[in-house]
Amino acid sequence: MKRIFFFLSLVFISLFLITNVSAECGGTKQCQCGDVLDRSQTMWYNLECPEDGLIIGADDIILDCNGFAIKGDGLGPDTGIFVQSFQNLKIKNCRVENFNFGVYANGDNNIFENISANYNNEGVYVWRSNNNTFQSITTNYNARQGVEISDSDNNFLRSIIADSNGYSGIYILNSENNLFKSITSKNNARYGLYINTGKNLFQNIISNSNFFGFYINGKNNLFRNITANSNNEGLYLLRSDNNTFESATANSNRYGGVYLSASDKNIFQNITSNFNTYNGLYFSRSDNNVLSSSTFISNDVGIYATSSNSNNIFNNYFNNTINAKDKGINNWNTTKTPGTNIVGGPYIGGNFWSDYTGEDLDGDGLGDTHLPYNSNGNIKNGGDFLPLVVPIESHVAPFNVSRG
Repeated sequence: MKRIFFFLSLVFISLFLITNVSAECGGTKQCQCGDVLDRSQTMWYNLECPEDGLIIGADDIILDCNGFAIKGDGLGPDTGIFVQSFQNLKIKNCRVENFNFGVYANGDNNIFENISANYNNEGVYVWRSNNNTFQSITTNYNARQGVEISDSDNNFLRSIIADSNGYSGIYILNSENNLFKSITSKNNARYGLYINTGKNLFQNIISNSNFFGFYINGKNNLFRNITANSNNEGLYLLRSDNNTFESATANSNRYGGVYLSASDKNIFQNITSNFNTYNGLYFSRSDNNVLSSSTFISNDVGIYATSSNSNNIFNNYFNNTINAKDKGINNWNTTKTPGTNIVGGPYIGGNFWSDYTGEDLDGDGLGDTHLPYNSNGNIKNGGDFLPLVVPIESHVAPFNVSRG
């Protein structure tokens, strides 16, 4: 019902803007609130508007706000900068505040640069817009989303700050083949990033101190160099398949670092999930995932797997109160293969376990006694048949960690 009301409000705003146009402006002619900009302009003035701000009315326009502000009164269904179907625009150096939509973008091949959209209901709303660039955008203290992108493909969002918004920092629906890079989303009431879509690349993302750092309900996304610290849940995947996570940090979260529910065939590499109150990683009804080259330290439970099978877990480092709980049938080692493992040994095999009490009898860096390792009976079926042992020549603990 809320989404229906939201889209009805979009229709109302569009009709309102069309039927309440004051005049055309641009060039050396100063715009008034609600005017249609039909040619390029560098602003030399602020606008304080009881209704709408500026309406873009032609292709190939450059609007340079020049650091000046477009401000609403915070009362109506209005928009600060409204783009409807126009292309090849460049909108830059703007401050837009106290509107229902700070920036409403519905068009292709446009550039939005160095824009501050704070204290609105929605900071930046992107709908059915393709091949656009959004860079150096700040969206803080908005009542709902900092940035929402819906039904929009092949966009590039870079250097975005979304802080202290009432619902989500970044909210993504039904949008594919977008690149999200160098984004910081903190202190948002619900989601740092809400991702209900697939086939996107997320790179160099920080999402800390939200309820959910990353809430993901999508397929075939690539996450590279992401951080989700000090949230209630760090990375939360629901019905999400075939995603890849490369170099992710999920530390000091209130409940868990990484949580999978009904999510299959995901790949996790170089994950750091330390100092979480409950689980470093939790599998629920999730099968055929791969976890390798990752670190789980000082969690209540390193990995907890329930109703989850055929997950491949190898070459990881575990030092937790309980290292693993597994009520399914999972693979805790791979085939012995030459290569430097996570504690510096010469073979890839199973995992390093802080409480493994067996010995390496032949010097290959893999345990030969007390097999399989089963986390003191907490791995109910099978266990690790090739547990890693720190090489004798190593006199230093392989990990010296601090809280993230």
